Amino acid sequence: MNYLRAGKQKGLLNMIRTSRWILLLILMLTGTDCFSLSPSSATQFTVLLAEQGLTIGSVQTIYQDSTGFVWLGGPDGLARYDGYHFEIFRYDPSNTNSISNSAVWDILEDHAGNLWVATDGGLNRFVSDTNQFIHYQHQPDNNKSLIDNITRSLAEDAEGNLWIGTYGGLDEFNSDRTQLTHYLHNPEDNKSLAGNLIKKIFIDHQGIIWIGTDGTGLNRFDRNTKIFEQYINQPANVNSLTHNVVLSIMEDRQHNLWIGTDGGGLNKFNYATKEFTHYLHDSTRSTSISDNRVFSILEDR
Repeated sequence: MNYLRAGKQKGLLNMIRTSRWILLLILMLTGTDCFSLSPSSATQFTVLLAEQGLTIGSVQTIYQDSTGFVWLGGPDGLARYDGYHFEIFRYDPSNTNSISNSAVWDILEDHAGNLWVATDGGLNRFVSDTNQFIHYQHQPDNNKSLIDNITRSLAEDAEGNLWIGTYGGLDEFNSDRTQLTHYLHNPEDNKSLAGNLIKKIFIDHQGIIWIGTDGTGLNRFDRNTKIFEQYINQPANVNSLTHNVVLSIMEDRQHNLWIGTDGGGLNKFNYATKEFTHYLHDSTRSTSISDNRVFSILEDR
């Protein structure tokens, strides 16, 4: 049953306005900033602002599940929107089945229809029949548990494996959810993960796993070779990544990889040359990108 009926998706969904090409949703601390990217040589950006009207603080992630519910995560809870009303889920220390932490960073529905929520208190699986949560958390005496409780990003590959970006490294949860594999930075191995502070995971059309980190740039992980390749800002190289804190990653229909950074604007990665094209805020141009912090990127239909 789809709860977002045609003609009744006003409110939240109207805040996300589609453009002809690529929608870039910048979730700012003070609201939601949206601009469209034109295919012309002089790239034009139109800024659109909207009020969220939620009680979870600044919206950090938005996800629509297969039943039509829209889920929103923020620093003060998880919200479920049915087209009419919001239901808020927060950590309740007196309820062991509540969400494990109120700070929500990412939401994902897997191939089996399970909804996963990344929080500052571990990974959560939502049980829709009871409105309860099952927790997956780090246990210091168990190296088979989640590598770290601060979870920031989720992605599922074609085989159904769930990839979890944490502030202690990268975890792979196998497709039947019985085993976690850890990938960590090794200072003695330059082919290992460049840094353990992970902010974003994205899987491209080739199955390559891209990892945005907090301070060590962009990582490319080939699952077949188990090798990580690092892309960082190089001041002497004008075609390098603009900033080493990566907040968002997206691949468009033409297989361009877009990277949003925390202060370095938007980057477009060229697979063939391994170079980056930069889109930065210019205070002298009203049509430039509105801010150099790019939290989320979306391509419209």
